[in-house]
Amino acid sequence: MNELTVIIPSWNTRELLRRCLASCEPLARAGAQVLVVDDASDDGSVAAARSTAPWATVVASDRRRGFTAAVNRGWQLTERSFVLLLNADAELMDGCADRLLKHLREQPDYAVAAPRHLNPDGSTQRGVMAFPRPMTALCFATPLERWLPRGRELRRYFMADWDQEDSRDVEQPPASALMLRRAAVARDELLDGAMELFFSDVDLCHRLRQEGWRLRYLAQALVVHERGASTAQRGDFVVRWHGDRLAYYRKHFGRAGVVWVKLCTLFAASDELLNRLWNSRPVLRHRRPALGSTAPAFVVAPAPPDTAAGAQAQRGQHDQRGQRESLGPLLRDLFTFLRS
Repeated sequence: MNELTVIIPSWNTRELLRRCLASCEPLARAGAQVLVVDDASDDGSVAAARSTAPWATVVASDRRRGFTAAVNRGWQLTERSFVLLLNADAELMDGCADRLLKHLREQPDYAVAAPRHLNPDGSTQRGVMAFPRPMTALCFATPLERWLPRGRELRRYFMADWDQEDSRDVEQPPASALMLRRAAVARDELLDGAMELFFSDVDLCHRLRQEGWRLRYLAQALVVHERGASTAQRGDFVVRWHGDRLAYYRKHFGRAGVVWVKLCTLFAASDELLNRLWNSRPVLRHRRPALGSTAPAFVVAPAPPDTAAGAQAQRGQHDQRGQRESLGPLLRDLFTFLRS
């Protein structure tokens, strides 16, 4: 394991971080380097990491810079041949890192090996997706998502016809647990800083594929993942998601992609605005597609439904007055987004 570094970006997930580090201890004892890059947590995560894992290197930031910056900082602190990105809300199962490392050692045309994610109840967590296309922006996180929840584009994007329980080459595995071959990324920063929280991992996978590298999903390598434990705490979750998506489309589809995404977002925001003005359910009855969707509607919308914050929001904590008062932030954030 002397050729492996584990990078754990952390923000306000103290107890989950303890469990994550406990799952990494066998790797550290076998010679792996473990780096915790804390993004200015205020819940005692740094102290917990240092007391739980004295064998790990803990890097504490003085201010919050976001997931992408935390990963890049860890990337710059190691020169080992293989790097495992591991979210603080994920735990490695026995043999997971060994299987990923074995694949990359034996298959030199692969830049990435990714494990299967499990929910805490042991079920498979659907996280592997195809790359977003222009049509994706129209069908996902807009009213079309509930009007046509099992349409062709959403099925393609969420890989709905695959149960994610067998191994195969993929386009976009989640960065919550991802092993990389360092030689495949000849740059000082692993992720594009234009995307602070979302889509920087999608961009990484897209770049690797464009450069001719292959990405492998290994169903026998397992991690348990508490999805959204950190991101659901962010009050700007929705705005950040839309801003990072726009940056991705700007990079890969140019000016036309920017205009298109803004139009699609305006479509979604108009639906949200009508809903709030009439203080009722969405204009057409809302139905989430059974394809693993976690993206929000526009602005001040709830966190993903499979997180604690999202579940609380779905129980209807906002009253009529609160819905009407939320129009100001919605319009403000929409205006800022359209100007970006």
